[in-house]
Amino acid sequence: MKLNYSTIGKRIQECRNLKKITQQLLAEKIDKSVPYISHIETGVKHPSLKTVILIAEALEVTVDQLLYGNQNFDSRVYLKEVNQIFEGCENSYERRFIYEIVMAAKQSLYNYKISQKR
Repeated sequence: MKLNYSTIGKRIQECRNLKKITQQLLAEKIDKSVPYISHIETGVKHPSLKTVILIAEALEVTVDQLLYGNQNFDSRVYLKEVNQIFEGCENSYERRFIYEIVMAAKQSLYNYKISQKR
């Protein structure tokens, strides 16, 4: 199995930006250099498991959030996040609305895959 370090780096960058944390602050929190953080985010450097854990802790996210998509058969990916979205809904109308959007997106993805096979 080959890890997609570019994708992992992009997720780290996305989480860092969402938390409004600079590369410098992240580097300080995990005792690494700013260029090293930059290289991780661009996929140039491949962080160790220990570094990934330190980054996840510094960004207050799970390691799963940084690594999702690298496991071929993990059916539990995103379940925590989806549950949090539904928990934030005020009523069943909001939950149904989100469900319908997700189902439409899934159908669109399916249709796109079918059209690419032709």
